[in-house]
Amino acid sequence: MFKKLVFLCFITSMAGNAVFAQNINDLVRASHLQFSGTARYNAMQGAFGALGADPSVSATNPGGLGLFRRSEVSITANLAVPQSTTELYNSSASDASAHFLIDHFSAVITNPTNRQSGVMQQTFAFGVNRLQDFHQTQTFNGVNNESSLLDVYLYDLNYPTAIHPDDINLYPELDFGAALAWNAYAIDTLMIDGVPEYFSYNMNYGATQEKEVVTSGGLNEWYLSYGADINHRFFVGATVGIDVMNYFQTTTYTERISENDVLNPLDYFTQIDSLEIKGVGINLKTGVVYRASDHIRIGAAVHTPTRYSLRDTWGSDFKTVFDSTEVYTAQSPLGEYSYTLTTPWRYFGSFAYFFGDKGLISIDYEYQNVPKAKLGPGEDDYLFQQENEQRSLLNPSHCIRAGGEVRSGRWSYRAGGMWRNKAYVDDYASSSWGGSLGAGFRDSDFYVDMTYALNYSSQSDAIYDPAFVASSDTRMFAHRLMVTVGLRWY
Repeated sequence: MFKKLVFLCFITSMAGNAVFAQNINDLVRASHLQFSGTARYNAMQGAFGALGADPSVSATNPGGLGLFRRSEVSITANLAVPQSTTELYNSSASDASAHFLIDHFSAVITNPTNRQSGVMQQTFAFGVNRLQDFHQTQTFNGVNNESSLLDVYLYDLNYPTAIHPDDINLYPELDFGAALAWNAYAIDTLMIDGVPEYFSYNMNYGATQEKEVVTSGGLNEWYLSYGADINHRFFVGATVGIDVMNYFQTTTYTERISENDVLNPLDYFTQIDSLEIKGVGINLKTGVVYRASDHIRIGAAVHTPTRYSLRDTWGSDFKTVFDSTEVYTAQSPLGEYSYTLTTPWRYFGSFAYFFGDKGLISIDYEYQNVPKAKLGPGEDDYLFQQENEQRSLLNPSHCIRAGGEVRSGRWSYRAGGMWRNKAYVDDYASSSWGGSLGAGFRDSDFYVDMTYALNYSSQSDAIYDPAFVASSDTRMFAHRLMVTVGLRWY
């Protein structure tokens, strides 16, 4: 029972620092996938559902594996630079950092059957593909003359009835917020006729509010795939995926008292919240490509839900520094909870047109009814009724990818674009889009591809409970420079 209460406290505290509770964001994070893949795949923004013959299709339409004619092994490196710009109280802050990743590794083995009809070739593939890159830093900075995070904690102590100071640490729902501020003396009280009158040391407002949210980790899929060529007309395939999630988030929030508030003994206070999500999921993907003619191919794919078993670990630290250099600290208990997350079915439709050996154009459509995603109990018994009811705040996902390739001898030049509708019903987050350019060189036994890709999204968020503070706007850009090197053989 205590673990359930602590988990509810965590959800409440996270909801106090964002528009949506953390677990609703989990549903989006597990459903809106990037399908990283090779540099060629990314140069065309993943519009490969009807093309095939690229190891990346194991993650989207494994029917395309049947179009391989040679075995190969490849590896893709990615220099990623996430960038964010925030607007808060008419002040802007920007942040950017670079990190290096191995986004994709694969081995593809072809096995001709030497038949004249039926299954004319079988293809086996295995490898690992990055589905999400969680590396991102957001920085918020501005002067707030109207409220403080401590106002949220004062409300928690006073409503629906004032909590006696001796009992504050007996309420688990206060462990990650108000109790920390109380224990570190950012909040104090006066007893009037036996009734506590709580107050904070930022009563005059005008403090500089700073918030930094640093996320890292990724969602990687280890896969085993099979594809078959049936009469050079139908190409079918399936993939078993094991998805491994590692998500880390550290949020540092600070309020620095204005130098003009000369009578205030408080210098600043800082709260640091940490969250770690780890787990494993499993899914099955099936797909088919139909070669209608030498110029036209049509593809379709279906992905089963991915069922994750996840464990969250979280905690908070609080520090208060007064002008007299007095320092007080407080630490929350360590929260830990296990649960399941099941994503909805995912559907793909694809079309490609070939201009002989001169080039091609391709378009993919992806649909997933994200509000059907579901949270469920793991080792513990919390049923997530409230969180699952909030799925109505999410939109079904529609994603369109398009790409083209022009060939000139051994060289190819590519471009692509992507659009996805906004994840949330209201204006919390915008639709997202992406664009990319790339080139590649192919020899009989060797190939190398290079791609630059840019993705953009924006969101409106609150640095703490939106009932107390105005929202801020954040624009996020993800720059990626990818290189794939592959070896091929018969």
